[in-house]
Amino acid sequence: MPLYAGGSKPFSKSIIKSAAKGPLMLTSRKLLFHGTMRSETILVDKIVAVDAMTDSIKITSEGKHKPLYFTAGNPFIWTLAIRSASRFDLSTGALPTDFTY
Repeated sequence: MPLYAGGSKPFSKSIIKSAAKGPLMLTSRKLLFHGTMRSETILVDKIVAVDAMTDSIKITSEGKHKPLYFTAGNPFIWTLAIRSASRFDLSTGALPTDFTY
């Protein structure tokens, strides 16, 4: 016998599935992914946010409607490295004085 306890609100459920496998590389200017099915290049100065997940990193960048997810062996180190690269001033060779991890 069903029980009715009031109204409900719908929610969106997103499913993340693997689109490609390949190496993820970080330079002082770019985050590069070269996969079997697709490749991505993200300029580090266009990265808006980097979030560490349990086994992956989530990258939000300017010009992209949806964030990109990359599996990573140690997502916390990747997050720190990408945040550092995105704040690194190539002209002076230093991080800004207000930079926090």
